[in-house]
Amino acid sequence: MRPTRGSFALEFALTLPVWFAMMVFLADAAWFVFHIETLDAAATDGCRAGALIDPGEEDQRLADVIAAARARMLATLETLGAGEGCPSCTLTARTVGAPPRRSLVCVVTREVEPVAGLFFDARRLESRVVTRLEWQREEAPE
Repeated sequence: MRPTRGSFALEFALTLPVWFAMMVFLADAAWFVFHIETLDAAATDGCRAGALIDPGEEDQRLADVIAAARARMLATLETLGAGEGCPSCTLTARTVGAPPRRSLVCVVTREVEPVAGLFFDARRLESRVVTRLEWQREEAPE
């Protein structure tokens, strides 16, 4: 039987960089996934909140629909820990189409820096959600 002194230390020294690289990659990937999911939740909540508001007979409350969507997106970002008002976030809400097919489009974008930066660069992440407005004034064609 041959002595094996030092072989465990050698194996550890050879595999440590691989394990370290895997842990750094996982940390960066998890950081980006967290931000993607946060932006998705904010856009979804904002569009749903705006879609439930009645835009009025002559669209006189259409600004209320957009304001409610933006406010809900911001509240969701703050609730999920995206920061104090998310200064690097851009929140947009707009309507597209005409009744009875009018929809609300909510877009949330944010610049995200990686944790370590070994595998990923800074990226601009975006989440876009389209929700049909609940209140439509014209009759749908048959």
